[in-house]
Amino acid sequence: MRLCNHTAAGRSVTAAVLAACMAAGMLLWTGCSSKMDAFGWYHDYTLARDEAQKKQKNMLVFVSAFSDDEGKSTALRNVLGTKAFKQGAASYVCVNLDFSSDQLTDKMNSKDSEKLMRKLMADQLVAAGLGVSETPSLFLTTKEGYMISELDCSTLSAPEDCIGALEQTKPAQETMARMTAAAEQASGLEKAQAINELFDATTPGARYPLGSLIKLYTQLDADNQTGQCGKFVLAAAEITAKEALAAQDFQAAFDAFPAAAQSPYLNAGQKQFAYYTAANMYIQLESYDFDAIISNFQAAYDADPDSPSGEYLKNMITMAKNMKLQMTTAVEQPESQEDSR
Repeated sequence: MRLCNHTAAGRSVTAAVLAACMAAGMLLWTGCSSKMDAFGWYHDYTLARDEAQKKQKNMLVFVSAFSDDEGKSTALRNVLGTKAFKQGAASYVCVNLDFSSDQLTDKMNSKDSEKLMRKLMADQLVAAGLGVSETPSLFLTTKEGYMISELDCSTLSAPEDCIGALEQTKPAQETMARMTAAAEQASGLEKAQAINELFDATTPGARYPLGSLIKLYTQLDADNQTGQCGKFVLAAAEITAKEALAAQDFQAAFDAFPAAAQSPYLNAGQKQFAYYTAANMYIQLESYDFDAIISNFQAAYDADPDSPSGEYLKNMITMAKNMKLQMTTAVEQPESQEDSR
C-alpha cells in the first residue's frame, strides 16, 4: 500500500470535510420550506429519505451553490424546477441541498438560526458523504442514501436531458437494489460478504452512507474468514473521523486512525496506512502539534520499515522535526531578545 499518493485522499477525508463544516459559519440555508415544493423537490434530506423509504423509491439529490458556482447552480435549478422534469422524474424522490449565501444576514439573526445551523451541518455531512467536490452536483441514490450514480451536470441543459440520463442508469439501479437487499437481508458471514460486495461497488468518496454496515462488518466476520476485516476497520475509522469533524471534535478525528491501528485485524501495511493518515490529517488541518505528527509518522515507519514507503516516511519524519525546530526557534528568539532588555 503506497502512501505517497494518499495526500489527495487524505484531504478528502479531512480538510474537505472540515471546509464543508467550517463553511457553516459563512453559509446558511436559503429559507425554502422543508416540505415538497411545487416542482416536487424536498428541501429537507431526512424528510426526503423517509419518504423514499416509505414509497420504495430511489432518490435524486441536487447539491447546489457553493461560492462561485451559484450561477451554474441557478441554471441547472431552472431545468430541474419545471413541470416537465417533475412529470418525468415522478418515480424518484427529489431533494435539493442548497448552500447559497444570499440570505445569510437575515437568517443568522433569526430566532430559528440555531435550528437552521444544525440542519445545515447535517446537510454538509450528507454532501461530504456523497463526495461532493463542486457544485452543481446531481446524485442518484438508493432509498437508504447509498450512491448509485453521479450525473454529469454539464450535459443537462433541458428537462429531457435529465430524464434521459436517469433512464440510462436503470441497469445500475437494478444492480444496486440487488446488492442492497442482500446486504440488508442476509445474516452472518453471508451478510459480511454482501456488505463487502456493496462496499466495493460504491465510489470510494461516497461510502459514508454505508457507515452502519461498515461498522457491523467485523462483528459478522469475527474470525476474519473473508480476510477483509482490516479494510473495514480502516473504513470505519474514516467514518468516525468524518463524524468527529462534522461535530468539530478535532481530537476525536485525530485519534480515529491511531485507534484503528491497534486492531489485530490490520496487517503491517494497513497499520502503516492508519498512522500515516493520522499524521497527514494533522497537516491537512494545519495543526502545529509537531510531536503528534512526528509520533504518527514514526509509528507508520515502524509498522513496516521495509515497505516501498519506508524512505518516504523517513523523509517526512526529518521534515517534521525540522519544522518543529524552526517553530521553536522562532518562538524562543523574541523571548530572548525581551530578556536582554
